Amino acid sequence: MMICRALRFLTGIGQLMFLIKHSRPDLMSMARELSKALGKAAEAACEELLRCVKFVLGTKLKGLKLNPKMGPDGSWALEVHCHSDWSGDPNGRKSVQCYIIFLNGVPIA
Repeated sequence: MMICRALRFLTGIGQLMFLIKHSRPDLMSMARELSKALGKAAEAACEELLRCVKFVLGTKLKGLKLNPKMGPDGSWALEVHCHSDWSGDPNGRKSVQCYIIFLNGVPIA
């Protein structure tokens, strides 16, 4: 019984991660908190997962709706913005950087 519950819990977390990757970044904090109980899937953690599943089913029409804007000739447009900062950490001078990549006006990374 315990192995079956742990396996279902692990599968449920995996399915949440799939949704996060493809259309539901709003579920990230839920999955993060639930994944803290992966090694010890207690009854309370399983109940929380069921609450999350009910939330996902109740909001299944929500999520990222991507509407790419193609060029007039049907071409694809790739746009990349990058920023790095060396002076933000005065003690260690560690580099801090970020980037965003747009494909046809839709953020992809």
